[in-house]
Amino acid sequence: MNRATVRLTFEARSKSRLLLTLDDGERAALVLERGRVLHGGDRVVTQEGREVEVIAAEEALLEACSADPLLIARAAYHLGNRHVAVQVMSGRLRFLNDHVLARWSRSLDLRYRR
Repeated sequence: MNRATVRLTFEARSKSRLLLTLDDGERAALVLERGRVLHGGDRVVTQEGREVEVIAAEEALLEACSADPLLIARAAYHLGNRHVAVQVMSGRLRFLNDHVLARWSRSLDLRYRR
């Protein structure tokens, strides 16, 4: 089977319909059921039978940290309320690097790093 790869950001991997360019330059259309998120390592097959491996593109992230679980929960709530994709972990949150969100996280007394 002829294999190809495509590098996609989280936002692109979250879309149900997307025109994309494979790493070899070939163009393709991606059509998925709504709500499905592709992950790095997932494989999709084109109508022509070509297998395409999805690679999670590197993205600049901010990581906000606190030992206070209530502060982490509050920050996660506010990020979600702003429709920001956020990864929630014990004592920390990760989200796309944005100067406005970095300033905001400092205002909540969260430690953050890029």
